[in-house]
Amino acid sequence: MGRFVLLRIPPFPAMGPLMQGLHVFEPEAETLIVLESFMPDDHLLREVDRLVEPALIRRLTASCYGATVH
Repeated sequence: MGRFVLLRIPPFPAMGPLMQGLHVFEPEAETLIVLESFMPDDHLLREVDRLVEPALIRRLTASCYGATVH
């Protein structure tokens, strides 16, 4: 998965400063997103997650989802 990176370069004298920099595509670059980092450690839902059994939630909500194909 590639991504674009922003290179900071000195302005070209004839063009003035580049407001957005120079974008270069790096096809081998990887981006790592850790979903846990989006919720504070002391968030209420973390406590709920520790107290509620996931299997119970699956049983209670099974009728809300379509059949699974194996």
